[in-house]
Amino acid sequence: MKRKLDAPGRLALRQEKSAPIVADLRRWLDAHLYADTPADPLTKALNYLHNHWHALTRFLMDGRFPVDNNLAERMLRAVAIGRNNYLFARSDAAAERTAVFYTFVMTCRVNGVDRSLG
Repeated sequence: MKRKLDAPGRLALRQEKSAPIVADLRRWLDAHLYADTPADPLTKALNYLHNHWHALTRFLMDGRFPVDNNLAERMLRAVAIGRNNYLFARSDAAAERTAVFYTFVMTCRVNGVDRSLG
């Protein structure tokens, strides 16, 4: 059963369970960061991880932060689908109307406006 925790509870659980794993990952990263040539794909990936470490570990500092970015990814999916649909709008005016419609719908969704009208 999934537990519903408040922000301080989530932070405490993250500090207990996730922080030691993140610390191990950081030690491994530091040991391997400069082990290969700068052009090596693994070195590039490790540099990326190193450069974004603060953002990756923010969830350990505040229980209000989500562990993942699934919400943002879902929101961007609508943009990507819309972009594909605009290609087949047949005119700039039709594409603009479609964009306005998607903006309206997504604004309603984000603000919790009920989808039913009746």
